[in-house]
Amino acid sequence: MSWLWRMALVGLLCIIASPTAIASPYHSHEQVNERLTQLATQYKDIAKVHRVATTSQGREVLALEVDRKGTFDSAAPVLLLHGGIHGNEWISTEVVLHLVELTLASNVGNDLRIHFVPIVNADGFAAGKRKAVDPKGVWYDANREFPVPYEKSLTQSRPLISAFRAYATRGRLVGVLDYHAPAECITWPFAFSRTREPDNAASLKTVVEEMARSVGYCFGQTASIIGYKHQATAQDYFAHEHGAAAVLMELGRLRGPETDYAPQELVEQERPFRIFVAWLSAQIGSAPNPSKPVSE
Repeated sequence: MSWLWRMALVGLLCIIASPTAIASPYHSHEQVNERLTQLATQYKDIAKVHRVATTSQGREVLALEVDRKGTFDSAAPVLLLHGGIHGNEWISTEVVLHLVELTLASNVGNDLRIHFVPIVNADGFAAGKRKAVDPKGVWYDANREFPVPYEKSLTQSRPLISAFRAYATRGRLVGVLDYHAPAECITWPFAFSRTREPDNAASLKTVVEEMARSVGYCFGQTASIIGYKHQATAQDYFAHEHGAAAVLMELGRLRGPETDYAPQELVEQERPFRIFVAWLSAQIGSAPNPSKPVSE
């Protein structure tokens, strides 16, 4: 191989490995929103786009809402999937987007409204940063902006998370899949305490174990699996405030722009998703979620 070919090959590998090279195979923020809009048009009888928020840097945070019955009843049980709350965990966005496509092309979740938010932290996602940025230009961890269960220390969130919290009241929230990377674990609440658990913990533990075993991940309570102290998380908030079955999905090896494992990860995540949807649908009939305020 000539030195010219060697230099070209090295340059190509550097581009692939660079954290800024996320456009392929990863979608940009603009491409994600464009795809959600396309899908809403293609499946107009059962899907629609909703604007969750506009970020401090002017980016739209979009959700695609799917209701196979086409009624979008405000009292219907809702499963929320969200990714990209940590902006540099790109694989979380790709998995949520992939599961949108799966849901629309199959009969998954016929008894549920399913809301997909592939990118919560759009500014961090665009910048390749974990944190979000507030209107004053201060970068902060968007997954530490939620009220802590049983405490009054944080009731107000910055605008992005305030809007996300408000969005969660669209319908009757009964389940949440909260996608992150790259710990390869699936966990039940809580993160803020190892001694407290939500009321639905017994049944939730069973399905979390089944989900984790389907992809070879570890499983357990979030506070026990993730060693460092953290609180004010989305998972804890949705579990406590809404009584939802909130599951933390720590995806596999990919946080950044690695490419070789991405297609496999997307397909693998179909298994725990299907398991959770089937379990949640069964739970709705046997033990309905307590009534919560809803809005449209």
